[in-house]
Amino acid sequence: MIVRDALVATLALASLATALWTCCVQAENHQRARDLARLQREWEMLEAANAQAQARADAHVPGVSNRDLDVTRDEVSQRLRERAGKGKVQL
Repeated sequence: MIVRDALVATLALASLATALWTCCVQAENHQRARDLARLQREWEMLEAANAQAQARADAHVPGVSNRDLDVTRDEVSQRLRERAGKGKVQL
């Protein structure tokens, strides 16, 4: 009878310990999920900034400021041709 009571008590304590450990792990997982979501948002913002910088670099025409990116590359090329034409001396 004493052995059975000891085994039951051991099993009850092991069950209680497992339940407490599971609660701790679950709480830790929720914190990790929040941290992961924050990192993911930061990564997405970084990717967006890099994509924007890449677009600015791809749209750059040598000799033209990047401030005027609301026009297309063809329009900028046309403006450069017009400026080059104005600078020539006609005889």
